[in-house]
Amino acid sequence: MMDSYLIKVICGGSMLMPGSSLYTLSSMMGMRFILPRQELEMASYSLNRAGQWINAMKRAYYSLDQLEPELMEKIHGMEQRHQELRVAMYGYQTKEEIGEKQYPTPGNRISVAQRGLSTSYGPTEMHWEVLETGVQELEPIQSALKDLLESELPAIQEELNQAGAPPILGQ
Repeated sequence: MMDSYLIKVICGGSMLMPGSSLYTLSSMMGMRFILPRQELEMASYSLNRAGQWINAMKRAYYSLDQLEPELMEKIHGMEQRHQELRVAMYGYQTKEEIGEKQYPTPGNRISVAQRGLSTSYGPTEMHWEVLETGVQELEPIQSALKDLLESELPAIQEELNQAGAPPILGQ
């Protein structure tokens, strides 16, 4: 029979869990590492969705009877903003293609932190710190994506609609 121990688990703060089993402990730690991975995947999905929406707006713009350069400048600005978010999220694709070293991305950091779950020792302080850094780097990207998808792109979409562009389905 196993004795009960007090185990400190860092999960957003610290909490004491009397007599928790190793399975429960590993489940709690796993969730602490899985949630940032899920947020990263949702941010990736949102980033791809924004890119598709921008491409659809460009196609709709070129189908206008009378092209409005100011409107295209706004679409181009959103395209540049999207590219900046893509670099913040994934790094420079060209550097990756040739194997050049670049700064870690939130995904790199979260992945390194998750590797701590597969060691016999468990996550170290470094794994927790890298996880926290990855989450902190992901937050402004998520916020910018939310602004892009919920206010900026719909505003340009409305301008396109008023200019007589065909509707963009699924947006």
